[in-house]
Amino acid sequence: MKLCTVTQNPNRGAVYISMNELDNAINDYEKAISISPRNPEIYNERGVAYGMKGEHDKALDDFNKAISLNHNYMQAYNNRSRAYKLMGKPDLAKQDEEKARSLMKRE
Repeated sequence: MKLCTVTQNPNRGAVYISMNELDNAINDYEKAISISPRNPEIYNERGVAYGMKGEHDKALDDFNKAISLNHNYMQAYNNRSRAYKLMGKPDLAKQDEEKARSLMKRE
């Protein structure tokens, strides 16, 4: 069985996440970032994988990068809010929740 490369199947990282193969997911997202470094969705998804591993600082870095690339990326604000909660920063979490809600109302 031949595996698809990240360029052939950009959703393979999500499949790895669903199978709890987080290191494989992170590796795929790193390859995807090297190919498409301005894609906020890749950073967001890698942040999810880092968060699932309990590496909240790395997750936060990725969510920040995703938001810097797309200031209206609601899911990245939601994910960053969760990371802030897990890091014991409820005030920052609330700010991101409010921002995500305001973006949802625009859609």
